[in-house]
Amino acid sequence: EWNRFAGERGGTVTLRRRELAEVERQLEGLITAMIDGFRAAGLQERLDGLSARREALRAEVQALEAQQDAPMLHPN
Repeated sequence: EWNRFAGERGGTVTLRRRELAEVERQLEGLITAMIDGFRAAGLQERLDGLSARREALRAEVQALEAQQDAPMLHPN
């Protein structure tokens, strides 16, 4: 049971890392657009929302990685 749980946690970490990479890519695109002079209503709110999500994902990935350090157990 413990090993199954550890395997599920590993999958969750992978999903969160992918989501974090996507959020960082979106942030980079918004920042580039702002640097290039693009301005639109709601741009700052979107930037703030993505920044908050990035920080939440970073914290979640860090916590999940800390839990992953537990050793796998032999069934006997």
